[in-house]
Amino acid sequence: MVTLRISSLCILLLLVSSFAFASDFHLVIGEIYSHTVMSEEGARFVELYNPLEYSVDLSGWRLEILSSEEEGLNAVYFDEGSIIPTYGFFLIAISTDMGTWPGDWPFPDIITYDIPMDSLDSGVRLVAGEDDIVDTIGWGAVSDSEFYEEAPQINPAMGSSIERKSGMVHSEYQGNSWDTDNNFNDTFIREEPQPQNTDSPPEDPSASIEEHSVGILKALYGIP
Repeated sequence: MVTLRISSLCILLLLVSSFAFASDFHLVIGEIYSHTVMSEEGARFVELYNPLEYSVDLSGWRLEILSSEEEGLNAVYFDEGSIIPTYGFFLIAISTDMGTWPGDWPFPDIITYDIPMDSLDSGVRLVAGEDDIVDTIGWGAVSDSEFYEEAPQINPAMGSSIERKSGMVHSEYQGNSWDTDNNFNDTFIREEPQPQNTDSPPEDPSASIEEHSVGILKALYGIP
């Protein structure tokens, strides 16, 4: 029985590992800070994470931001030559006043000064080319179903951010690659924002995926 359990575990582990490292990995929205405290009113940001084994040129891509204002939709366009490194990050400041940008935060890779971002009940999505939607995160009572995946995350408290998990259980320093197309399950509320830019240390997501795959299988088979 023990031999059968171990053999089955090995087979399933291979299947899960193959699935985990399949081409489903893609660029994701790693963290969003929209509900700022008053002293950081102009310091909203969206952070991207690259779980791929190669850098990605973001030229021609855009970040779309749902807005409650009349226009309804705003977009940040990436400059020519904007590169997000392997296992790295890209930081976009949705800012009205960089004077409120905290001194201990890394400097943004892109700064926008005239694009509004709602604190609550909103969403953002990353778009490649004309209309290839790469990733979406929505929060609160977001009004447009195209700006969240299955179920939005709750509204963050003032001063908190929304962060994508590294795996089924989040581990720091292992990236933000967990994406099951359900915003509520794939993200969590982070009490203190932690923005990262293209100069921040890379975070390899593979350890997190392997760890959680093994944990799931052990739980299923009752193996300590």
